[in-house]
Amino acid sequence: MLSKLFLIVGALLLALFFLRGSLQKRKQEREQDQIDHPDEPSRKPVRMVRCAHCGLHLPERESVRLNGQPFCSWEHAEAWKKKHTP
Repeated sequence: MLSKLFLIVGALLLALFFLRGSLQKRKQEREQDQIDHPDEPSRKPVRMVRCAHCGLHLPERESVRLNGQPFCSWEHAEAWKKKHTP
């Protein structure tokens, strides 16, 4: 009975040893991928806005703002301003 218990405990410890090694290897691979590809854009969500003139969607950091409205270019901002200014 005691020998079966030692056998089960030994098998569990062996399984945990291999599982731990596998998880550490996976973690190292992910870290290495981040080191190998530092120039890749991050996978964080980017806030998108819609041009008030033509409706094009673009990242907010690339947009142009005029009177609180987002635009895809200064040309569209000026065209919208001419159309909406009396």
